[in-house]
Amino acid sequence: MSNYGPLDKIKLISDTVKNILNNYLLDARKEEKIKKLASKFEKLPTNVEDFAMNDKSSLILPIEEPREYQLSQQFGDTVEATYFLETHDISVGSFDSSYFSLGVHLIVPVSIVTIGAWYMNYSERTYGELFDVDGEADIVDNIDLQIRIKMRERNVINSLIYKLGGRHKIILFDESFNCSYTLSWSHDKREQMINNLVGNIKLCIENGVIPVALFHTRSRDLFRGMTVLLNEGFEESIGFTDSFFFQRYLKNKFSRSPLFKVYSKPLKNKKINLACFYIKVDSNNVIRAEFPIEFIDDIEIIYQSIIAQIILGRGFPLAMQRAHELAVIKREYRDLIETLIANYLGKPGIELLLSKKELSKRRPLS
Repeated sequence: MSNYGPLDKIKLISDTVKNILNNYLLDARKEEKIKKLASKFEKLPTNVEDFAMNDKSSLILPIEEPREYQLSQQFGDTVEATYFLETHDISVGSFDSSYFSLGVHLIVPVSIVTIGAWYMNYSERTYGELFDVDGEADIVDNIDLQIRIKMRERNVINSLIYKLGGRHKIILFDESFNCSYTLSWSHDKREQMINNLVGNIKLCIENGVIPVALFHTRSRDLFRGMTVLLNEGFEESIGFTDSFFFQRYLKNKFSRSPLFKVYSKPLKNKKINLACFYIKVDSNNVIRAEFPIEFIDDIEIIYQSIIAQIILGRGFPLAMQRAHELAVIKREYRDLIETLIANYLGKPGIELLLSKKELSKRRPLS
């Protein structure tokens, strides 16, 4: 390994970025791969129940004809999107969370969780905000903190449910329901996380509220499903994600994939069945929506409500943006928390309570 000066470091980083992009763009131009995959995709059987998941972590299987689906009612602007939500008596809410924790780098173990929620009853033209904050003096790792947040969210979801009115009530979750991301966790922590999430979902179901997870993903669940159904591998899909495939396969803005049934190893024996579909937001963005299969007959309301929210939010659902703005602990609030800690402990500044490593990050060598 050689010693590089600042200019060499910049050149190496620049060359690496260029190489990555060149390789990506070269592969992305291979439309022939997409055509082959599309041809096989459109021949997939639907509603297949008898199959072996084997070692698959998660996969999706079509329950609608594999093709592109478009809105039955087009929205040209925010006025039309709002009109749809009003005339169909729809209410939409969302929540998000944030936290402050320096872990072992703060001498006094302090973790603070904030949860913000926003909702609007469109037919009544009423809206509101909810905010919850909690904290503990304890050192927890990132996974434990996520579990605590999930437990705390139950109270906010419960309050949000009773704020929603109208014929169709929807809560947007900024996370995945399939929980594949927990497979690398210990069994006990995975169970805690999933049980809390499933509890939140079932709370919505029991109160007639449609819980919908909306998120970007790098998953390859579609290709795992195709492998199971067609009993063959897909060299064409190497390097492709489901989102990349649907970004190319779906030709029209706001069109969607067929509905899929979600099979997830973490959710096995949890008595929760999920459906999902992908939406092309624009030429570069595809998002995945998941919801309990009990609401499958409401697919058009779910689909159209998501698009209406995306239009109102100019690219991402309005309710989710509002909830994020309420929940996020911005720099000014983090500074306030640190000042309050230092003042309460009689220190002139937080620096006297930080580890040397944390201090070195805040005051790097010149």
